[in-house]
Amino acid sequence: MNKPERPRNQADETFEQLFIEAEKQGQEWKEKYYKALSSGDVETLETLIAEAKEVGDVYKNDNEINNFISYFTSSAFSYGEMMNKIVALETLPEVDRVEYNAPNGVLKIYTKDGYVRGDLITVNLLSKSLRWLRYDEEITSLTRRVGQCHHRSLELADNLKYELNLSPVIVTGQASSLAEKCSVLHTWLEVQIQGKPYVLDYTMNALIDKEAYYKIKHVKENETCRIDYGDYMYDKPIIRPLLESKELKYKQYLFFRDEIMKDLKKEKNGNEPGNI
Repeated sequence: MNKPERPRNQADETFEQLFIEAEKQGQEWKEKYYKALSSGDVETLETLIAEAKEVGDVYKNDNEINNFISYFTSSAFSYGEMMNKIVALETLPEVDRVEYNAPNGVLKIYTKDGYVRGDLITVNLLSKSLRWLRYDEEITSLTRRVGQCHHRSLELADNLKYELNLSPVIVTGQASSLAEKCSVLHTWLEVQIQGKPYVLDYTMNALIDKEAYYKIKHVKENETCRIDYGDYMYDKPIIRPLLESKELKYKQYLFFRDEIMKDLKKEKNGNEPGNI
């Protein structure tokens, strides 16, 4: 079978304009922010925050909660270090107390004043909840799992269907716990468990209720692209060769799925015998 060729289209140009340059600038801003934060450079921090507020809000405390969850779901910290981080997190005005069950991989953050529904954020480690998950060393590493969200989410979706007969929705959208200035195009999965919506985020190594996830990541649901697992299975024979050959980026397919599949079908029909 000949490998399908995909002509460049409007989705490619839109993708480059909207995401590639913006993500590059956002990443540079974020690196400057954390460098200033770690060195105590208050003047630079104030300049960066003012710059970010020209784009949107800055969410320092939401970012602290998000970072703590990322630390908890990694293997980078000892039990003692995690206890120190819990003490620091409990000083935030949004947080009442934190419960940490290391053997079971369960974190409970009790919040205040309706921060989230029920004032409770529960996080389960994917690496402990899904015993059959293969990427143990990667998924528990703060550095190695970064940038793996798009293709690993597709692999995780296949595993959920095969192992648990769950058909997740593959969701891609802008996400940032710190500021809209440094938001990135991110992919995660959503499933219904006993009638309640949950998010599975590979690069966070977390199973977390959807409302809490959208809160700390500042996801705008009406600006996400959602692909039902059944649609992805239909696309797979067509799209997989293009993804594996890198003719098409994973994030392009995930965010512009409908436009890209429409173009591919049009191209295929135009090349069939009898079509002139």
